[in-house]
Amino acid sequence: MWNATGSVGELGPFGAERMVSEQRRVWRPLERPELGMINSVSDVIRCEEWLKGDLLTSVRQGPTLLLASDYGGEHKGAQFETLSFLLVDLQYQWLWEELRTKLRKRSLLQRRRMAFKSLGDAARRRAVVPFLRYANTLPGLLATFALDRGAIDMLAELPPGSDDSGVGALSGWRLSPFRKLSCVAQLGATLVAGMSAPGQNLIWISDDDDIAPNRQKLFEATRTIGHYTSMILPHEMGHLRFGTAGTVDPGNLQVEDLVALADLAAGAVSEMLTLSWRNVGTGASKILLPGSRSLTDKAKLIGNWLAENEHPLRKLVILVEGEGRMYKTKVVSIFSEDALPCESPFDWRRDVDEHLKEE
Repeated sequence: MWNATGSVGELGPFGAERMVSEQRRVWRPLERPELGMINSVSDVIRCEEWLKGDLLTSVRQGPTLLLASDYGGEHKGAQFETLSFLLVDLQYQWLWEELRTKLRKRSLLQRRRMAFKSLGDAARRRAVVPFLRYANTLPGLLATFALDRGAIDMLAELPPGSDDSGVGALSGWRLSPFRKLSCVAQLGATLVAGMSAPGQNLIWISDDDDIAPNRQKLFEATRTIGHYTSMILPHEMGHLRFGTAGTVDPGNLQVEDLVALADLAAGAVSEMLTLSWRNVGTGASKILLPGSRSLTDKAKLIGNWLAENEHPLRKLVILVEGEGRMYKTKVVSIFSEDALPCESPFDWRRDVDEHLKEE
């Protein structure tokens, strides 16, 4: 602490080091217990950053943030629904864009969308590893939340059509997509609250699914997201725009590919945690890869990518399990059994060097 003269007071032998460490923290915790589960999510990220130090990459420099979200675990047999968010600083994503464009030209991807469920396609299979490597150059955070049914029940808002939700009257929403929209809005707003700076603009792009299937639902989803961001964020933002990948992509799959990164993470995390639940009856807090033979090759590959956290794009997996009115929130640590060396096929620096040599 500082004394009245402005010099360092009674800090003790490690006090100055701790003060510097605090100044380097990226995550801004909510510190709002009345928000319940999402405050717990914020606290878990705060604790993880304290434990691991260099956990997050700051995205507070540029004028505009992009939040791309996609979802998994909705198929029969999945124990956890996964909501994945990619938050990046648009000002510094030029290298990813350059590498991504070149990859699409040389790998014959053409108009193919990258998606977890579509990796059986030969062209996508050839492209997925460099696609993930290049994504490591993005400065930001890829956060995937895995929620079981009990957690979704607690986090989801009021039934469709209720004016008490804070978003006004709604036009004939089915219960399932409205609950999903509520969870997406709250968790996405929590990430923005913890990572953003006052005055930054936010462009939020969602996958084309049942939370915004048409023009009217898109308008109401935007209103719902605006409600939660204004409720959760501790500071004023600039402009907020919400849309779906299909409606805002400029035609070169630029937006689609950012959303695809969230899709790949959501699919792999859902598979890994569902397999863990089948084996031990709960979601694992630690996952060691390659793992079970039951795990698909694509989930193992993406899991190895998620295990890396030394690149500009940081990855975080958070599991929330609920029962009754109780819930537990924890960070899931993913480990590769064979440590990935610098020359591994997942190292973005090597690919950037090769790309620059070809220019």
